[in-house]
Amino acid sequence: MLQLPVSTVEECQIIYNKPTLPQEDRFILQRMPFRSLAGEYSDLTMTERSVVNDLEEKNLYKIINASCLLLGIYGEELQQRIMGSRFISTLFATSRDRDIPEKTWKRAQIKMALAHILSDFNDNPNARPVFDGKIPSRPFKFRQATAESWFNDIVSLLTLMISDVYIKNGADDAFAFLGGIIANHLYRTQPDRYPVSSYANENDAVYGILVSYFNRVGGDSSLIPR
Repeated sequence: MLQLPVSTVEECQIIYNKPTLPQEDRFILQRMPFRSLAGEYSDLTMTERSVVNDLEEKNLYKIINASCLLLGIYGEELQQRIMGSRFISTLFATSRDRDIPEKTWKRAQIKMALAHILSDFNDNPNARPVFDGKIPSRPFKFRQATAESWFNDIVSLLTLMISDVYIKNGADDAFAFLGGIIANHLYRTQPDRYPVSSYANENDAVYGILVSYFNRVGGDSSLIPR
């Protein structure tokens, strides 16, 4: 029975420091686990957990959508419109400090541009990504604040990794990597929704999970690379 492997932090750190990322290395990176939203709570009922899982999927798709806009996956016209916005055009026109390595500055620019889109285009450079949806409430529980903090942390992690893959390999590989890491995450945290036992190999499993996921959240599954 097929199971998707999990990468260690040590493995990912070694790969992250490499100057290039061949496919086998990207596969190791995309197997890195990250925290689920449901895992942030210890007192969810089964019904509440289902709602929280739906909200996690919705907000992870926000990251995919922002990446598609910035990386040109939706087409050059939409990409140019995004790049022409005041905040992002100013960001990419800003010269780097000579003490900052060029790759580090490019990575930071892409990360900040994605964060800007995910803040619903708030021009405040300190604006946080906007979590969509309401977590089921409980008296004296700060569940919504927990979800917002989780989303901010996940955006920071994934935008950093996306920007690094983009700098080293380009837009198509960055988009494929993002799909891969989210597919692995959904399999590990929601195996009943996203089983992999019927697939022949890891690549087919990742593709199948993403097709099911895109269909659930209303995405265009024709964009998913094979």
